[in-house]
Amino acid sequence: MSYNLFCDPAVGQTLRSDGTGADYGVISGNCSAILGGIPSATPDNTNNADLSTIVMGECNCINVFSSGNGIFNFIGNGFRNYVAGDQNTIVNGCGNKIDTTISRQCVFGSFIGGGSSNLICDDGACGASQSFIGAGGNNSIFSRCSVIAGGISNTTRGIESFIGGGESNNICVDGCYAFIGSGNQNIIYDNAQCSFIGTGFHNRIGINACNGAVVGGTNNCITEDSIFAIVGGGGTNCAAANYASVLGGSCNTASGQFSFIGGGGSTAVALGNIAAGDYSFIGAGYNNNAACQASFIGGGGNNTLNGLFSFVGGGDTNCIASSYGPVSCAVIVGGSKNVISDNGSGITADFTFIGGGCNNQAVTPFSFIGG
Repeated sequence: MSYNLFCDPAVGQTLRSDGTGADYGVISGNCSAILGGIPSATPDNTNNADLSTIVMGECNCINVFSSGNGIFNFIGNGFRNYVAGDQNTIVNGCGNKIDTTISRQCVFGSFIGGGSSNLICDDGACGASQSFIGAGGNNSIFSRCSVIAGGISNTTRGIESFIGGGESNNICVDGCYAFIGSGNQNIIYDNAQCSFIGTGFHNRIGINACNGAVVGGTNNCITEDSIFAIVGGGGTNCAAANYASVLGGSCNTASGQFSFIGGGGSTAVALGNIAAGDYSFIGAGYNNNAACQASFIGGGGNNTLNGLFSFVGGGDTNCIASSYGPVSCAVIVGGSKNVISDNGSGITADFTFIGGGCNNQAVTPFSFIGG
């Protein structure tokens, strides 16, 4: 037996669904209710699910799915909100929707607090159960156990993912456990699981770049397949290898595994720092290039280090490099236009030291120039 109720709170009247309350909506589910609302609205509030309730509002709908009726759904208020599935809730707002394309069991226990044109729905393959949209507009969730707290035009398809707010942020397919705090046009691409973007503009974490983090800034990126990489902030910085780090600055690229750039760089991409060697380090400065394994440039500008386990402290246009291969264990502390290279016969100036000065050159092993 059906015990459907209509209630007009203006007069305190509770009416069975015997036609006398039809001005307040249409009920076809069992043990369901429409409590208040706009009388004679077009279309009416409509409740087609069992054990479900619409309280107030206009043109709201609780519907069923073709595979069977839904139960325990709720719409609190608002205009043209729509719910299908089981145990789903829309509290308020306009044009919000909780829906399923697969079966009612694929979208259950989900919640939209308010806002406009927000959507929780399965993507045709994966359910969207127990997900949450707090408010905002045009936000969409196509995965289970995910959260969009607010903002505009944010989208997630990653299971157990989170977007706090902002605009046009996106977590793509299989971005499980991913997080975007806020900002604009930030994106975590497919299968970049457990990745993090704090805020900023147009920051990106590439495909399969699991456990990556971009804390903030503008136009920063972690390239695809680069796991456990981090960009702290700044602009147009890139971590392009496993465990690579760029803390800040502009136009810097850490492309060696375990490489590190602290900051510096330039507004021009061609003048940024590059840490290409594995375990290489650049502290700051501009247009510095640490190309070999375990190479270190502290700062300065236009310094080139193509030496294994070698060191340039700072200065300008200093170079450790050889056409016969990397120079090993060489040091330039500072100065300008100092060079450690080779003797032209295939012997590199390994274990060589230049303390400073200008235009000094060492071409044989175990050389020493104080300054």
